[in-house]
Amino acid sequence: MPNYLAISEQHGVARGTLKNHFEQRTRAPQQAHANQQILSPLEERALVDWAIWNAAFGRPFDKNTARHRVYIMTSGAKKPGQKWFNKFLARHNTELKLCRAYGLDPKRAENFTKEAVLTHFRNLAYIINKYNIPPENWYNSDEKGVQMGGGRNSDPRKFIFSKADLRKYRLKSDNLELVTIIETTCADGTDCINPCFIGQPGDYGEWFHPNFPNGDRIGL
Repeated sequence: MPNYLAISEQHGVARGTLKNHFEQRTRAPQQAHANQQILSPLEERALVDWAIWNAAFGRPFDKNTARHRVYIMTSGAKKPGQKWFNKFLARHNTELKLCRAYGLDPKRAENFTKEAVLTHFRNLAYIINKYNIPPENWYNSDEKGVQMGGGRNSDPRKFIFSKADLRKYRLKSDNLELVTIIETTCADGTDCINPCFIGQPGDYGEWFHPNFPNGDRIGL
């Protein structure tokens, strides 16, 4: 049997509090008030895992979606309000965060998988080794899309993500007028290829000059 008096004096904790915790007479607030909550601890755990899983696949929950999921889980018997949502995030603030999302095209999400990336680099290593290609013949291209004029306003809603998720993507299909910029570099840095702009046919206006100072040029 522990000496509650000595321990309480050493750590500055009430003796009754120590004894109650040691003898498991007290419970965490969430457990103690489980019968007053909309979801049981196990159901709430499932909701957290569900939110993290959906966010990982580009389908994060906003507050209305999360509340509707609770409504479904309780078979329509309970409908949580805004206060419940705020307290839900506070209870799980070590795992969840509420923030804006970045739009991600569904087609890109479908093809950008771990297996696709591994397959690409396996094939690349195979070709390089098979034909003994030196680094000065390795080229890599990248593209960047730039929106031309106006367009839709960004979505003001915030979504639930795992705290470990740095991407914060949400699947979003946009039909916007874009110009694609393609840049190509050599692995050893010795060759510089002019960037290329790809856009819809037509006149880009006087603001667009294909020639730049110092002899730099771009392709159209």
